[in-house]
Amino acid sequence: MGRAPAFPRCSWIAITRLQPTTQIWLFDLSRQVLTQLTRVQGISFNAVWMPDSRSLIHTTETPVYDLHRTRIDGGAPDTVVASAYDKFASSVSPDGRTVSYWEIVHRDRLMVTPTGGGDPTALDDGATSQRNGVFSSDGRWLAYEELSPQGQREVYVRALNGQGGRRHVSANGGSQLRWTRGGREVVYRRGDAVLSASFQPATGEVGTPALLFRKADAGRFGGDTFGYDVTPDGGRFLLVTPVDRLDAQPTVVVLNWLAELKRKVPR
Repeated sequence: MGRAPAFPRCSWIAITRLQPTTQIWLFDLSRQVLTQLTRVQGISFNAVWMPDSRSLIHTTETPVYDLHRTRIDGGAPDTVVASAYDKFASSVSPDGRTVSYWEIVHRDRLMVTPTGGGDPTALDDGATSQRNGVFSSDGRWLAYEELSPQGQREVYVRALNGQGGRRHVSANGGSQLRWTRGGREVVYRRGDAVLSASFQPATGEVGTPALLFRKADAGRFGGDTFGYDVTPDGGRFLLVTPVDRLDAQPTVVVLNWLAELKRKVPR
C-alpha cells in the first residue's frame, strides 16, 4: 500500500497497492469495498482527485512516468502530460482546470498545466528543488516543499498571481503538506510528528506551527510517498500503518556452506 490521497467528498479513498502489481485501487467508505481501478501493463500510482470526485490524475509508467486521467467508473486513461521527464501529480485546482505536478530534471521542478491539455509552465526558473505543490481551496495560493541549501525540506506558500513573494510555513523542516479548514490551515509532517500552521487567505499571513500529534511509523514511507491524508475540515486523519505479517517466512542466509558440506559428507 502506498500513497493514500483520500476524502474528496469523504466517500472514497484512492490508494496504491504494490501487490500483485503496483496499481491504483478505490475503497468505498460507505460499502467497505475495495476495487481495482487501473489495469495498465506498467505501474500506476500517486493519484490525486479531480474536484468532482469522478476521476483521478495519476502517474503511469510508459516507460517514462507520465500523467494520465482515469474515471472511477472505468475506461481507458487519457493522457494529461507526456514528456521526456518523470513526473508526479500533487494537486488539482478547485475549478478542475489546472494540475500541479513536479518533474525530475537536474532537480525537482514544480510545474502547472491545463488538465484538458496545453503547454506546461514552470512556477520557478531558479535552481532550487521544489515539489508537492498543493492548491488552496480558493485557488489563489499554492503550498509546496522546497529543498534548503542545507538539504532540509521546508514548506512554503506563494500567491499564484506572483505577488507578495513566498511565505515560510514550517520551522526546522517539513514535508507532505495538506490544506485544511477551508484554506485557513496548512498541515504537514516532520519525522513522526504532524504539525499545523494557521493561514489567512486574505493577507497570506502564516501562524506559528503547532504540534497536532505524534505517531511513530504511521504514515511514514520516506521518499516521495505520502502515507497519510486529512479531511477538508481537518477533523479526521487517514494514516497507513505497517502491519507485521504473521505468515511471512524469514530469509535465511547460509555462509561457508561448501565447507560445512565437506565436513558432513567426506569423500
